[in-house]
Amino acid sequence: MTCWRRAASTLPNARPPHQWTPGLLWHAYERLEIASKHPGLRYGPVDLIGLIRFELGLDQEPRPHRTVVEERYGAWLARQEQAGASFSADQMWWLDRIKDIVITSASFSTDDLDGVPFTERGGTDGFLQTFGIDWSQQLLTDLNRTLTA
Repeated sequence: MTCWRRAASTLPNARPPHQWTPGLLWHAYERLEIASKHPGLRYGPVDLIGLIRFELGLDQEPRPHRTVVEERYGAWLARQEQAGASFSADQMWWLDRIKDIVITSASFSTDDLDGVPFTERGGTDGFLQTFGIDWSQQLLTDLNRTLTA
């Protein structure tokens, strides 16, 4: 029996119509000791990515999306530092907010720069001014590829 079927069998309403939520699914994996417990974490739709990646054999264990993105972001920043890049406090504000968008939406596009919270700092124009036109697109592409992989 697959992990998914074992986990699903521990849920209420195991027969259709199912009223499962991402939180219920995660707690089922936790009860079976397949997934680590993350007290206080509220699971949302993007956290299903971790369950799917696990079921497809891409990951050794299911991990919440926030955890994965935070780890990838930290590693990306470390690689940038090792390559000699340093970011100002203003640049870190932009990078941290991009990471936050990926945590909640599972993706990031340049269109997101013209939405909240970026509009308070000038949107796309503010981003280009902060990072420079030449480096901005490469930076966004690299960061997006790293965080959403």
